[in-house]
Amino acid sequence: MGRGGILEEQCDASGTCSQDAQTFKAIFFHHLTAFCEPVEPLAQPEHNGSRRHHPLRALHRAAHDGLVQDDHALVRAAHLKSCSGYLPWVRHNARAALDSRDEAGRFGMWWGASLFGDAVPTEANDGINHRAVNATDYRNHGTPQDAVWGPESRWVPGDGGTLASPPGRVADPDEKPLPLWGRAAADRRRDPNDRGRGRTVETQAGGVALLRAYWELSRWARTE
Repeated sequence: MGRGGILEEQCDASGTCSQDAQTFKAIFFHHLTAFCEPVEPLAQPEHNGSRRHHPLRALHRAAHDGLVQDDHALVRAAHLKSCSGYLPWVRHNARAALDSRDEAGRFGMWWGASLFGDAVPTEANDGINHRAVNATDYRNHGTPQDAVWGPESRWVPGDGGTLASPPGRVADPDEKPLPLWGRAAADRRRDPNDRGRGRTVETQAGGVALLRAYWELSRWARTE
């Protein structure tokens, strides 16, 4: 799930994440928040006609409802307790993500960059085994030509199956980057989250989803 208790993609440290990979953190924390919503009882259908007013049926119904309410209270409490256990981890991630913002308040993709002194590692020295068994990063670097994925051809990310440049990003041949001068250029060279696709709508969505998860889990934990 990451390093140093911080959620991390294999492509984060090297700055090689594709657009697809940059959506991961937002999706993860969106689903975590949805999962940890307090468990509410299902609405019971109303019974029409004389059966609703039968005294024995009403007594049975009251006893049943009491048991259901007791069961629901136990489930709700267990669910809240379980999700509250994630709160310290979510808080730790929120602090790291806030540290990844630039002067404009835009979140970076690699939340754990500050743990490594804002170093700018490559895949060769980022401390990740990119050749681990069953860990092919095909979304960013395509499929290898081997016995598992097929020896005849390989799929690569990008329009029409062409290799992206940088990895995970389809380059426009007519695109010219805007020049940076002075301090802005120096800051960009030092900031590991400006590499590759840099700060994007997807990285911002990830940061916002994380802060929402922290807010909601904190609020729900107070209702235990």
